[in-house]
Amino acid sequence: MVDGSDNCPLVTNPGQEDTDNDGVGDACDPQEEVCGNCLDDDNDGFADLLDPDCLPTSPLTVPKGSFSLDPDPDKDSITLKANFPSAGVSLDPPVDGVAISFFDADGSIECFAIPPNSAGWKVNKKGTTWSFKDAKDNSLGDPEAEEKVTIKRDDKKGLYEVAVSIKDAELTDPDAGLIASGIVIGDELRANQQAWKSAAKGKKLVTP
Repeated sequence: MVDGSDNCPLVTNPGQEDTDNDGVGDACDPQEEVCGNCLDDDNDGFADLLDPDCLPTSPLTVPKGSFSLDPDPDKDSITLKANFPSAGVSLDPPVDGVAISFFDADGSIECFAIPPNSAGWKVNKKGTTWSFKDAKDNSLGDPEAEEKVTIKRDDKKGLYEVAVSIKDAELTDPDAGLIASGIVIGDELRANQQAWKSAAKGKKLVTP
């Protein structure tokens, strides 16, 4: 195997196995799950929110969410409004990175990751609101979709409020019923599980 095409050049792995398709051979992959990159790092068959190694650090409240299902599988979209307690929590989303994931009983619906230090972030003067806007070619965030994310610290409410808009996504057969939502900032996971329902004659799934 030529080193330039070897997915694990320092360890012998003639089969070039790469279970999570992250470009790093299983023989070189981390043995611990990284909970905010949308990958199955420890190769146990579970990624991020589904992995037992990724325990939520605090609850996530989701007052409003929707999946819009387009006949074109690459044109699905997601909107989400969520919040979590801010007491004792200091965030720096541009530096830490952000991942947003959704799962139902069948497994992953979709997961999007904005890597640490990505371009596209803006911060207000007070340092209390962080806004991310992807480029039209999806080059600033997750390459599989176009994301807009706003995270705001509201000191009066004692909450971080999160607004998410994702376009040009490909959702994996979401079903009405219990859906888990997770937001990872750095290595801190906030998670929610609640029932979503069908709407618009099956063209949408929405929170109650």
